[in-house]
Amino acid sequence: SSGLPPPEEGTLNLHGFPSEDLLLVQPSFLQIIDSFSGVVRQRLSTGFPVSTSDQTRHSAVQAGLSVPAVAPVGALPRCVVAAQQGKALLSFWSRTKETVAYQVATPEIMTTLGFHPSGSFLFAGSKSGCMYCWQLNAALQNPTESKDAWQGVSLLRKCWPVHYGACSSLVVQDDRLISGGADGSIKAFHFSRILTNNSAAQSASSPIPSEAAIPPIQTWAGHTQSVTALSTVPDLYKSLGACSRTCLVSASLDHSVRIWCWDRSNSFETFVLPAPSRCVAITLPNATLSVCIACDNASIYVVALRSTAVSGSSATAESSQGNVYTVDSSAGCPLWEDTGFSSHRSSRFRVLRGHNGPVRSCVALGDGRLASCAADGVRLWDLEAGAALTHFAHFGGVIGGMLSLKNSSLSNALLLPSLGPLRRSLAQDGQTNVIHFFDRG
Repeated sequence: SSGLPPPEEGTLNLHGFPSEDLLLVQPSFLQIIDSFSGVVRQRLSTGFPVSTSDQTRHSAVQAGLSVPAVAPVGALPRCVVAAQQGKALLSFWSRTKETVAYQVATPEIMTTLGFHPSGSFLFAGSKSGCMYCWQLNAALQNPTESKDAWQGVSLLRKCWPVHYGACSSLVVQDDRLISGGADGSIKAFHFSRILTNNSAAQSASSPIPSEAAIPPIQTWAGHTQSVTALSTVPDLYKSLGACSRTCLVSASLDHSVRIWCWDRSNSFETFVLPAPSRCVAITLPNATLSVCIACDNASIYVVALRSTAVSGSSATAESSQGNVYTVDSSAGCPLWEDTGFSSHRSSRFRVLRGHNGPVRSCVALGDGRLASCAADGVRLWDLEAGAALTHFAHFGGVIGGMLSLKNSSLSNALLLPSLGPLRRSLAQDGQTNVIHFFDRG
């Protein structure tokens, strides 16, 4: 590990874009690498040694770091948090230090994690299907003295049942969160409903009473197996007119990727793949809104999204699925569109090949490149040309997935909030301040 701090946002990289790092998720540790050179900037260790012995293999399984349960703290992160899958435990790291900065116990094993862009709220989905919302102390802005940096109180603002089975994917936005579950359902919740007074619906002695359920603002149904990934359309793309109705893309173990909009509970497009997908990423190559789909058959499928939902005569016979597209891998992987009356080849589809095994993650970088990872390492792609740019092969262990980390200057980076035990009893009236969120409508 080089131990280098993240480059400042004001200093662009050699290619003229703000620098961006990749966070590799491995069984017993994390690694931060430069997205251009592949140089390891920092290794974040859980404390479990890497070895081939049965005992340490078991320890690595207990650490069990997985992509849905790893999250950067805020939109401009200098800290990372991960939940161990074999223990009810969260670990916090600074991006510049290898050792764990803080560990805290949780009420149960957490399978998904996400932070509000401000860094002040931690959302955690559990193995039992419940969602937790903790309010951390206000994020510190580059304090001159940090002797009390690890002291504080993290208030439990809400805990409520979301899925029948484990939470499997999570997206946190400015004013809402979206959760996917092992039961195949996807639900969206508005922060105003999450942060309402607790006394009317919940008591301090029981964090999860039956009446504590929060009604979702939207529920999407269609997947028949666990939801493995969620990706939302960035507001920037919407402002450019790239897409008027698409709001969410989801992947599942049922081999399908579905496209959703806010005003209907069923998908308006479905892509049926030859293998399960673990990750989806939304990009804008050639000014065309596209979804990149990382699959277990070593391929990445790039599909151009339509700007409006399908309706009328173009809808499939199964109206709950909208248009259905099937990838036929035995015939050179063309994409076929099923309109309910006939099938024809679609030109909206491309495939990227190069990995030697299941593609675990793909990440859209801010400069238009795509990063993907598999057992053979990390590959960078030029989406406009449809070609691989480079391959980083050796990172000292199996790569289970990958996230992007935006770099920022010290003056505007969110440092690790003051932390303390994550409370298990709900915060009461008078313990929290009034928080205002603006609804995007």
